Amino acid sequence: MGMRFILRACTTIMVILSAFVLLGIPASAANPGDLIINEIMNNPNSVADQDGEWFELYNPTVSAIDINGWTIQDNDIDSHVINNGGPLVIPAGGYLVLGNNADTTTNGGVAVDYDYGSSWFLSNAEDEIILLDDSLNEIDRVEYDNGLSFPDPTGSSMALNNPGLDNNIGVNWSISATLYGDGDYGTPGTTNVINAVINEIMKDPNAVADQDGEWFELFNAGSVGVDINGWTFKDEDANSHEIVNGGPLLIPAGGYLVLGVNGTMPVNGGVAVDYVYPRTEFALANADDEIILLNGTMEVDRVEYDDGITFPDPTGASMVLRDPGLDNNIGVNWGIASTAYGDGDYGTPGMINDCLILTPIYDIQYTADPGGDSPYEGQEVATQGIVTAVLDGGNNVFIQDGIGPWSGLHLYQPSGVISVGDRIEVKGEIIEYYGLTEIVGGIVTIFSSGNPLPASEILPTGSVSQEQWESVLVKVENVLVTSADMGYGEWGVNDGSGEVVIDDLEYYAYDPSDGDLLIYVQGLLYYSYSSFKIEPRDDSDILQAIVINEFSASTTGTDVEYVEIFGGPTTDYSSFTILEIEGDGSSVGTIDEVITLGLTDASGFYLAGLPPNSLENGTITLLLVEGFTGVLGTDLDTDDNGILDVTPWNLIVDSVAVDDGGTVYSPVSLGPNYDGLSPFAPGGASRIPDGYDTDSATDWIRNDFDLYGIPGYTGTPQPGEAMNTPNTSNIFAAPTALIDIEKSTSGDDADTPPGPSIPVGDPVTWTYVVRNNGTVPLTDVTVYDDQGVVVTCPINTLAAGESMSCTATGTAVAGQYANLGTVEAKYNDDTVSDTDPSHYFGAVPPVEPPIEVGGHIYSTNRINLLIPVITGAALIATWAIILIRRRRIQE
Repeated sequence: MGMRFILRACTTIMVILSAFVLLGIPASAANPGDLIINEIMNNPNSVADQDGEWFELYNPTVSAIDINGWTIQDNDIDSHVINNGGPLVIPAGGYLVLGNNADTTTNGGVAVDYDYGSSWFLSNAEDEIILLDDSLNEIDRVEYDNGLSFPDPTGSSMALNNPGLDNNIGVNWSISATLYGDGDYGTPGTTNVINAVINEIMKDPNAVADQDGEWFELFNAGSVGVDINGWTFKDEDANSHEIVNGGPLLIPAGGYLVLGVNGTMPVNGGVAVDYVYPRTEFALANADDEIILLNGTMEVDRVEYDDGITFPDPTGASMVLRDPGLDNNIGVNWGIASTAYGDGDYGTPGMINDCLILTPIYDIQYTADPGGDSPYEGQEVATQGIVTAVLDGGNNVFIQDGIGPWSGLHLYQPSGVISVGDRIEVKGEIIEYYGLTEIVGGIVTIFSSGNPLPASEILPTGSVSQEQWESVLVKVENVLVTSADMGYGEWGVNDGSGEVVIDDLEYYAYDPSDGDLLIYVQGLLYYSYSSFKIEPRDDSDILQAIVINEFSASTTGTDVEYVEIFGGPTTDYSSFTILEIEGDGSSVGTIDEVITLGLTDASGFYLAGLPPNSLENGTITLLLVEGFTGVLGTDLDTDDNGILDVTPWNLIVDSVAVDDGGTVYSPVSLGPNYDGLSPFAPGGASRIPDGYDTDSATDWIRNDFDLYGIPGYTGTPQPGEAMNTPNTSNIFAAPTALIDIEKSTSGDDADTPPGPSIPVGDPVTWTYVVRNNGTVPLTDVTVYDDQGVVVTCPINTLAAGESMSCTATGTAVAGQYANLGTVEAKYNDDTVSDTDPSHYFGAVPPVEPPIEVGGHIYSTNRINLLIPVITGAALIATWAIILIRRRRIQE
């Protein structure tokens, strides 16, 4: 592919008015979680409990919160209503300490903001702190449990590891190790010290052997140093090591400490290790393993990496935590280091990590403006997703994070070799390429491969072309090809809700024709040249409709029985099944035959030949279903009322019934004389032409009962009957003249009102697809319209099976509009004809009210340019119009 050139511009007309509005904004009430119980001193050591108990509240919101009049209580009888004699405010992002003694000389040296005295106390064993607002709505609660899951310290506070964690889960709390006042430990009124965070892991070095180069790094996010001498790290198996440093092993405030199996830099790959532990006691597995950090028996931190399922799984690079404040036991919060060190491996031992915090695809894509640019345009981001498509030789890659709107992203020429199903991280700048949000030339890291893809979003065709579905895997079902050639490899399909464009960014063999019925089309929603379009990845994303095309159940002599299917050429339909349902006698509604389909031939046919008497000679229904899970002999109509109440399948794709006086289970029923040719129900029938389907009995031509067309049988062909043609194109047994017309309005079939909505005055295009469905050539083919519309056709003769598209144009008028297309043709002296209606609704645009500016009245047009309306005295206006022209050029 050649270079891409970008010129950004647009035409903007600005008229600037000034106005000032004064807004009054009321204070917001507190909601659950707006205040967090963040630290608890329930058992001081330097002073007695009745003097030194306290707890701390943290306000994570952007607004100050007044807690005067609020209540603190437990699950028993302890309760205290806060009465400060005035506001007791916790500032945004701030802390407030409540205790039973505000005297720093006797309470152990803690600065208490509110003294609740002896009316409420904290048990040393198990207890609760429940915070209620002034309406007694619960804002927060902590229920500690005497050491079962929460810490149970003496002389130290319990400190929440991170305000973003659930503070009613014990493992999210640690024992404070920061000295204050008279010798107890805690951080009252300040940020809790996160004793240590497992911040970086080198589990699989490449420059040296694992036994020499494994290491991991701890980070101290607190404001004072933390001594980890005597702590233990272990895994869930037998590995365990107690840190014995012969003295303090300090992680400095805001600093790092590296622990490794080898401290000799020429041997360990060039990493400066602060503490060496024996690999015989603790080794890091290359697959899945754990690092569990303990302060005594209390768990301080834990990471459980999982062999690339959610965590990165690098070789020769460390896993790096994106930010120490993130939950480090969630895989997506880790990245892969890209900074080389020592002998050539990648990592940042003892230094700040080099990995960006992830920005979800949803955040990158979401915009309240339906056509708006990404809020991250021009910014460097890192994001992750599953690769859903690799198109155009890898130039166009699509990734998706979950399902739903705003979940997809386009990558143009990303680095590396990427495959569908890879879970990747990509770093790069967000740009808007003529309205398509993408990362160009992003740096890709592959975390894992072979992942399941997100399910396609199933949408009406008229709802696909929206910004929220850009780059998302989408699917439209039961659609008709309405515009087979829109130019540049594009074509259109419609399910009746509006046309959507299909493109060919990637090769597929399917060649669309007007009138083709497709079970589904799926692909990635791409945006180029100011329009959305679905990009199928290959032929498996386009499933041509499959129909029961011909069957033979009852014939002269020994029955010759078969069912023929017609669909896409060389297409696997093994998920589809033909069922024969009994319609007579006591077995009505029972599955009498099950036929599993397979691969069609190059012409689209699949033939299921059956032994004689496999199909009943009386009333039967043939169902073509997808996803059959039942078994032969199942009764689908348990109460014999003619309605299927057992449906072991996903979807009925097609059906046809022969009605010989019994019960049928299809809306298409072929009974005695259904076609005016015979007083008997047909023994078999064919669609002519192949695949012709309007869900009516007129789709079916009865086969010659005497087996004309089957080798070894002479038959008795009659005009209007079909030849028996298993596995070949269906044709009439005798010369037959037939013609068909399908009319559409602006790409919409619109047989019933209201049809598409078209603004009054806009152009209307009618398309008339005319087909010779007979066996003889037709002449004098003429198409006309009952509303006087002039129809233009390219030819006036049609060979058997030939079709053509005729067109007409007009201008939309107001209200409901209907017209009828008619085709007439001749075979010898006989005239054949057909009709098809179509509709549209002429929509009148709303009239915008005039605007008064400076005492003058103005009207507005569709682009909101103010136009002066001169009424009465002459109006003299001086205009300053700013024109900015922008032109976009795409390759």
